[in-house]
Amino acid sequence: MKWKTRVPLTIKMAQEAILNIAAHQWTESEISGYKMVEKESDYGEVKQRWLMVNRRK
Repeated sequence: MKWKTRVPLTIKMAQEAILNIAAHQWTESEISGYKMVEKESDYGEVKQRWLMVNRRK
């Protein structure tokens, strides 16, 4: 089964993942004003792929 959901920022691993993204790791999105980075996770012994999206103000 494939599905998408938001990783809550109450999860320490998610907080650390966001804080440890270097500027050069971000990729510009095709949608103007957005950038993204993909991270692999093994949260709860389940391999996951997290896509973090940032909207510039």
